[in-house]
Amino acid sequence: MSKKIVFSSEMWTELVKGVKTLVKAVEVSYGPNASNVIIQHPQTSVPLATKDGATVATNVELEDPIQNLGVKLLKESATNILEKNGDGTTTTLILAGSLIESIHKAIVYGHFSAELVKGMRQAYQDFLREIETEKVTNLTEDEYLYQVAMMASKQDEELSQLVLNALKEVQYKGVITTAKSDKKVSEIEITNGFEISNGYVSSYFLDIKDHVELTNPYIFITDLPFNNPAVVVNVLNRVAEIGGQLLIIADDFNKQTLSVMTHNNHQGTLRCCAVHAPGLGEDRPLILNDLALYTGGKFFSTVSGISLMKAQPEMLGKAEKVLIYKDKTVIVGGAGNSASIEYRKQHLNHDLQYEQDARVKGFIEHRLSRLEGKILTIKVGGQNDIEIVERKSRLENALASCRNAYSEGVVLGAGISSKNVADRLTRTNNDTTDIGYNIVMQALRKPYEILTKDGKEMPNQNVYDPAKTIKNTLEQAISTAINFALTNVTIIENE
Repeated sequence: MSKKIVFSSEMWTELVKGVKTLVKAVEVSYGPNASNVIIQHPQTSVPLATKDGATVATNVELEDPIQNLGVKLLKESATNILEKNGDGTTTTLILAGSLIESIHKAIVYGHFSAELVKGMRQAYQDFLREIETEKVTNLTEDEYLYQVAMMASKQDEELSQLVLNALKEVQYKGVITTAKSDKKVSEIEITNGFEISNGYVSSYFLDIKDHVELTNPYIFITDLPFNNPAVVVNVLNRVAEIGGQLLIIADDFNKQTLSVMTHNNHQGTLRCCAVHAPGLGEDRPLILNDLALYTGGKFFSTVSGISLMKAQPEMLGKAEKVLIYKDKTVIVGGAGNSASIEYRKQHLNHDLQYEQDARVKGFIEHRLSRLEGKILTIKVGGQNDIEIVERKSRLENALASCRNAYSEGVVLGAGISSKNVADRLTRTNNDTTDIGYNIVMQALRKPYEILTKDGKEMPNQNVYDPAKTIKNTLEQAISTAINFALTNVTIIENE
């Protein structure tokens, strides 16, 4: 099919129309007093009512191809912030929409995009400095975390209390997962677990929407590369003979190895997954040694002297369940000897007591956290599956927001702190760089303006946002807007 090339003015006009349409759709789901958006469910005749901005954005598709291109570029921004931050999609879209609209106007008036971009980048750096002065310091952790959860869950007291209880249970740093419940009520379920920071090597292993789940798997642990298909075939066959599932954690996997493993998955011969070994340098063997201890398996390495080809099922680790996501793997119910694990923890606590180096001390604390870690699952209930999915999404937003708040503290929410910073930093000069700078300041006022327009009352004073989320959303919005600012041509399919 032939392509249609669209240049500057026509392109910009239609892109901005698409951006404004998407932002208008998600705006109603913004803030503590958000309204529902009704979405036609693609699989059923039952409509979905949601206050989740990410869900709304995902379902927006426009008929005009250039307008829809604007929508897609903005949705990519929402996806990026969700992966990085866990929440903040609606704020990112609102900020990006304001930036893009203002950039378009400035370019129409003859300002050069490169100078606008320069001013926007300066504004972001100044914002990072100034937002630190807005942090709230007169609240306890429980007080501000509960209010952050309330904001992110759209004022759902039950979900907010669940999040707070879960964070307390794992001492704020432990592993928390979410799941759909087969009951109407929501509840917390606690299991011991071990988390590593790498996920599945290839999306071809996926069997569920966003993760791989293995039940009672064998776990092959090595810091060596898995580049010999014969080794993989050998271990796959041995595990398949006893009807097991398999997780391989290794330094690397070549195409042939991955092909063998994914082929076994698709054929139903053996459920398996590949994960890159976590850690770098001298940290890696220590982490893998801990994992081997936790699962009761052997750590295959150059030091151990055990050939990969000689691996037997009884030499591999075992666990009740493994959950493998894009960026992490959670091993639940390892079969390791509890006395041996406790002995390792005692040694680590002794080392921690006398260690002076901050990096090494932090690494020891992480090792202890893995070995001691509780995996807590919040099971979300509801009247039906559609309601459960929607509530689970809001709970996950609240959980991510609380994690961010615990990490870097909170500022006054509802756009108040961002507006305060913008009011202080706005420049009075009219050169192009300053106009780019003030475009960011104008965008920072936008969330506050949305929540107070048409005579709406400001939310009560107990509204807080994680400082980390405020920074990340602005960074992502500016990045997206800069891509727009430096674009002059679109190429689309001819009708």
